[in-house]
Amino acid sequence: ARAKKVADLFAGCGSFALRLAAKSEVHAVEGDGPALAALDRAFRFASGLKRVTAERRDLFRRPLTFKELNAFDGLVFDPPRAGAEDQSKQIARS
Repeated sequence: ARAKKVADLFAGCGSFALRLAAKSEVHAVEGDGPALAALDRAFRFASGLKRVTAERRDLFRRPLTFKELNAFDGLVFDPPRAGAEDQSKQIARS
């Protein structure tokens, strides 16, 4: 079954989000403002994509909670090499 709504955590400039948006709604979460601006520009110039929303949020300081994660059917989790222990714990709970 295809996921209707996907969360892309540590979305960066949208490499995964924009590909996923061909088939699913995507909520991209990223702490870097310029990266989110690049995602927004790319989305505006693309065609045929489902809805993409973006949220600027520092997932190291304020990870999505398991309750927030339960709103999604799918998840992309691509943290920096330093890892994201607190976010990983919330994913495990969801």
